[in-house]
Amino acid sequence: GYKVPESAMDPATLTLIVAAVVVTIMIAGLTTLTLELRAASRAREETDRLKRFTESALEGLVILQGDHIVDANDTFWRIAGIDPKSAPVALNISSILPGYRSRAESGAEPGFFETQLIDSAGKAIEVETTVRMGTVRGALHEMIVVRDITDRKAAAARIAHLASHDPLTGVPNRLSLANDLEEALKHSTANSPVAMLCLDLDRFKAINDMHGHIAGDAVLIEVARRIRDALGAGTTLARLGGDEFAIVQRVGKQPEAAGVLAERIRENLDY
Repeated sequence: GYKVPESAMDPATLTLIVAAVVVTIMIAGLTTLTLELRAASRAREETDRLKRFTESALEGLVILQGDHIVDANDTFWRIAGIDPKSAPVALNISSILPGYRSRAESGAEPGFFETQLIDSAGKAIEVETTVRMGTVRGALHEMIVVRDITDRKAAAARIAHLASHDPLTGVPNRLSLANDLEEALKHSTANSPVAMLCLDLDRFKAINDMHGHIAGDAVLIEVARRIRDALGAGTTLARLGGDEFAIVQRVGKQPEAAGVLAERIRENLDY
């Protein structure tokens, strides 16, 4: 029969070598797995830090893959009116930010721009947003930063209204009247002249002296309301100050139309 050469490796040694090779392969595999897990953990931490940073600045952050949302921070979900725990998987960004894609593809200058976000109830919310490219979890993604500017827009509207309106009666003020009159005269013609009516209240000072400024203010508010009720389309009322008011009439045959309006105002103030 076959005789094993004396130089051949004995079974015990061979077993040890095989075991050592197996152990080396296992160690290499575990090392690779550990490195991959650490890399994945670092990527998750990087994404979490980015989301926390934007949340601290009260900004929504959306991470896209194509047109679909793959991740977003809590601030974005709150603006969109969606519970993060029940957010739809692979939600299309265009269903929330309809103007996003057209802006992104328009070649417009980078930076924040105003648009509308449609929340889960279908309500349009004024937002400011920008699109950026960034590496997240080792891959390049489009990222959208969203700021809710509803309060800011409302505050700006209030400031603009206060700048052009009388704070007591709510009607336009002298500045607004000047702008309105200039615009009306610019478009006036011989066939469509502009009329301006001015009025003040007799013995108004006596009301303030006898009953106080609170009563005087109440009278001015009521007078403004009654004059407004007498006005028609193409007519603007403004308070010049004190008990003085002015009206710009841009419609009708003049001066007849101004006379009719004056009589209607007098009747409203008499009742």
